[in-house]
Amino acid sequence: MESNSSINAKKEAFEQGLRVASDEVIVSTLVEIRDSGEEYMVEAIINLLFSKRTDRLKGEVMNFLVDIKSQSAVAVFVSAIRNNYGAEDLHRLVSVCWQSRLDFSADIELFIDLLCNADEQTSIEAFSVIENSLDGATSDRLSQITALLRKEQAHACGLNQSLVEQAILSVEGFGQDGSIDNINETL
Repeated sequence: MESNSSINAKKEAFEQGLRVASDEVIVSTLVEIRDSGEEYMVEAIINLLFSKRTDRLKGEVMNFLVDIKSQSAVAVFVSAIRNNYGAEDLHRLVSVCWQSRLDFSADIELFIDLLCNADEQTSIEAFSVIENSLDGATSDRLSQITALLRKEQAHACGLNQSLVEQAILSVEGFGQDGSIDNINETL
């Protein structure tokens, strides 16, 4: 097993390499590490979404992140969301969260906060994460989520209020029959 100092040294070298590499080199690196990447790389790759890089590179980073299937990456994703709250490209990372199909149900309060308070695009992406987090939720948990959404709805602004209303309907509909009604048709 590698020591923490060894992993930290590799992480630092990887981060430095990404900082100085061109977008083309980074895309090639993502292809190379797609199947053999290590957990310490995820944070640095996520940070590329918030750097001054091209939209093409950010799209490639999103594609890479969506393919991560290790549940342990959820903590890194959530930390990055908290650290970049309000950032221009936050919607990209929140989109990755629902597209990855990882389980973010333990952090649903964060996504409810984003639904209520973030910019329009990020709120829409948070809505999708919330929907995906309902699988396996107990009726008690669904009630808690509904109560939190109702509480936060009063503080939501503009379009976010209607999204919160739709989320409430979605959670309530999920709780009644175990599935999500065609909520997307109303969006």
